[in-house]
Amino acid sequence: MCRDAVLARIHRGHELLRASVAEPLRTRLCAAVADLHNLAAWTNFDSGHVGAAHHDLDLALSLAEHCGQDDLAANLRYRRGRIHLHHGAADEALAQFQHGRLAARRSGSAPAASILSANQAWAYAEKGDEQLVLDLLGRAGEEFAAAGRRTGRGSSPRPTCRRWPARCTPSSPCASAPAAPGPRSPR
Repeated sequence: MCRDAVLARIHRGHELLRASVAEPLRTRLCAAVADLHNLAAWTNFDSGHVGAAHHDLDLALSLAEHCGQDDLAANLRYRRGRIHLHHGAADEALAQFQHGRLAARRSGSAPAASILSANQAWAYAEKGDEQLVLDLLGRAGEEFAAAGRRTGRGSSPRPTCRRWPARCTPSSPCASAPAAPGPRSPR
């Protein structure tokens, strides 16, 4: 049911992208459609349709890169890497996480960089490389602390709902956003 609703909105989003829309609205619309593909990927993954999940992540990544949304591109690379980790493909996950780090660097997102470093550590743990795991966990901690200093919130930044991973409260602008995927998803 959720998957069908997302697919219907994706279809409508692509119709809107084909319409004559002025900048910067086009950029925002492009990012919104990319995020819908991101959501579709998770509904596909949770439904056991891994190929369809990769397809939607590819479409989302193409849109995010096209409209210059590096923070979203970093998120998409993270998610793609988590799918690879879920399926025991540590090397493929590491490649995605590295691309994600580059996008996070372009966007200036220390929280994204921190999450990607922590997940790189996980992938290296799967490969049995203890020293890299420790180094990456240290780097993730430093990046997380740096994110806190940038937000003025000490070492525990609380991302807004426009930053990833999304944290929505009933009163936030993204309150209508879907809930986080269930326990099977690679979060």
